[in-house]
Amino acid sequence: MRTRLVVAVPVCGMVFGALAVVAGGADVAAPLPLPAGAPMYYCAGNDVPFQPVVPPKEKRYSRAQVAQRAARRAAAAKREGLTSLEVYVKWWLCEPERGRWDFSYYDVWERAVEDAGMRWVPLLIAGPAYGTPPWFIASPESVPARCLEHDKNTKIQSIWNRSLRVHVAEFVGRFAAHFDARLIESVKLGMSGDYGESLYPAGGNHWTYLDERYHVHWGYWCGDPFARADFRRTLREAYGDIGPLNAAWGTTYPNFEAVEPFLPSAAPNRRARLDLQRWYCASMTEWVDFWLRTTRQVLPRTRIQVSTGGEGASILGADFSAQAEVAARYGAGLRITNEATNYAANFMLTRQVASACRHYGAYFGIEPAGAVKAEGIVGRIYNATASGADELFTYDPEPSGERARRYAACRSFLVKREPMVDVGLFLNRTSWDLGVLGSFSQSGRRLRAVTDFDVVDERLIADGALERLRALFWVAGAVVEPETARALEAWVRDGGILALCGIDEIETVEGDTSPQRMLLPESVLNREDIAQPHFFDIGSAAGDRVLRGKWHGAESGLSLPPPDTTFRWSTAGSEMELPLPPGDVFTVAVCLVGAGPQPNQQVLQVDGRQVCRVPGRGRRVLGFQYSPPPGEGERSLRLAFGGPAWRADPPDTRMLGVAVVWVAVCEGKLPQSALHEALPFGFVSGLSLERIAGEFTRRLGRGAVVYLPPGDVTLEAFAGALVYQPGRFVPGAGAPYRAPGGDTAGVYVTRLRGGSALLLNFRDREARVTYGGRSVVLAPRSITEVARSWSG
Repeated sequence: MRTRLVVAVPVCGMVFGALAVVAGGADVAAPLPLPAGAPMYYCAGNDVPFQPVVPPKEKRYSRAQVAQRAARRAAAAKREGLTSLEVYVKWWLCEPERGRWDFSYYDVWERAVEDAGMRWVPLLIAGPAYGTPPWFIASPESVPARCLEHDKNTKIQSIWNRSLRVHVAEFVGRFAAHFDARLIESVKLGMSGDYGESLYPAGGNHWTYLDERYHVHWGYWCGDPFARADFRRTLREAYGDIGPLNAAWGTTYPNFEAVEPFLPSAAPNRRARLDLQRWYCASMTEWVDFWLRTTRQVLPRTRIQVSTGGEGASILGADFSAQAEVAARYGAGLRITNEATNYAANFMLTRQVASACRHYGAYFGIEPAGAVKAEGIVGRIYNATASGADELFTYDPEPSGERARRYAACRSFLVKREPMVDVGLFLNRTSWDLGVLGSFSQSGRRLRAVTDFDVVDERLIADGALERLRALFWVAGAVVEPETARALEAWVRDGGILALCGIDEIETVEGDTSPQRMLLPESVLNREDIAQPHFFDIGSAAGDRVLRGKWHGAESGLSLPPPDTTFRWSTAGSEMELPLPPGDVFTVAVCLVGAGPQPNQQVLQVDGRQVCRVPGRGRRVLGFQYSPPPGEGERSLRLAFGGPAWRADPPDTRMLGVAVVWVAVCEGKLPQSALHEALPFGFVSGLSLERIAGEFTRRLGRGAVVYLPPGDVTLEAFAGALVYQPGRFVPGAGAPYRAPGGDTAGVYVTRLRGGSALLLNFRDREARVTYGGRSVVLAPRSITEVARSWSG
């Protein structure tokens, strides 16, 4: 008979005590992240194809057939070196009828992993449609999430449903009492969204809920009565009285009862939009807190993971740094589910979680969200070990052929590492929430080709993450809160180097420009050849301030001069708001490089009226005259693209409109040079690193702010000089390591505590590089560790 740790859990109240359980008179500590050098947890899943389906459909397999398949999968996973199997523990399978608990299906999997000498990772799912019992969904206690966009319900439960919490507590408590905690590698929490991640509904329910599809999409799922009440409660606590809220929002609400959640695009002003977005994310973080608190009470010694995903956008609700901080509070961690094949893309998708978890002391794992080609396996393993992850998850429990060979070649690197990272990339969540983040991800990928870095947002900055950094790159989003600007200035004065890449105007949410006077070099503020306020490069940070609605991220690759010219695809609801200088008649020009497969389907609209049709494929510059209506004060024109969106060519699944490179507004006639040369905003010809160090650098205390204008120096060249030769910008500043040399295209480096480094060659040919004073030959698609490669 197995010995089980059983801790009673209250199911009629939400009062929980401290994170300790009395066991023989001693407090039981929650588990810590793995120490450096320990083998990583290596997990595979899932079991959904073997599970019974939602009644009234018949079961797929008999219990004996499930047992055979589970035993075979566990044995195969053990041979592959996996440490655990993940199993989807659905509330509805455990409680098929109210009050009748049946764990027999999961007993089969527990027995299989135990017999194979492994452990398992139960994913406890309650709230998502495919994990919630039909009897609960049909009961008065059910409160489905309701979208603001269509005022329609989905089949996923609202996280504001207080009745659901009682059932979650009982579900988790019953599970903990039934199963042997010693056979559990970690418990993964599946609390919301389509699949169980700590997200709001987003789409993709094609395989999870097997009786029927349901209304689901990216959106704002806070239209149910409990969500609306919580929004008003939060605002009342924040503002105290309706008067301060009206002053902050520019509104005239008679009382808090009149305030309702709104779509960000309909926000009264920027502060109101931020209040909505931050409440939306904070609500999901509080839901994470509830699940962690509930689970830790009944499983005091077991590793607990929050399943999260996406890229961190507030529309999905996952504030990664906030969730990492809460997880650390309970001795828990996160598993980020968003990887695919490309290493640089995976790095940008996962590094927010890695940076936050390492800062707060939470453990973390990495999981793919899409198909991973065989050539991407080495990049996934490198991303995990070089990021300091505790766990790697794969959907390959039984790989064969080329995939099996790739895993075998890299398996020895599945070891917990302690990366040494002293460079940061600023993720400006304030600008992101306002829809003006710009080309953050693309710039981050380019920066990763030069150096490893952590991603730090405002929360991490407030919690001291800058203290371990010597350089910080700010590449996108020019709107910040005053306290963030002050923290950046203080860090620079203490010796940091802040690199502003195309960020030539900085303001607060309320429009105060004192942060730019605090940080920007005087030469940048006063130069006319940089600060051309009416020429906007839409693919860079300079275009952020005119974009409204939803735009796809900046990208390049259409052979435009200069080589790194960027553009953005519009989609439904994409607009621009262009400021107008004094004058009566203006020329407006829009440079496009793509407009769908059918010509004349898109139309250019100004202030809601059509001015011209957009031609089909190819580069076009559309120009028109514009006379604003009479009036005083600040003036602007709204530019939008109407017409049907179209689906990109596979494997790209985005819905697209038109691809915009730049927009120009000029009083009178626009110079022909702008139309022919199409130089990006503020382009500085003849730019060099020496000019940057002289004209575009501002010394503050022991540090400096260095501005990189778009021009003849690329982001890569600038970053390489700043990271490896900081003395060029701040006399006396040094780097503790040298830049890699030789054939470094497609080669990535991460330094480790103790002096060694991990090198990834993510291409299909051999690379010969110099690193740490030695020559290194890197095999195709391989990881290499170089010992004692740097000082400091």
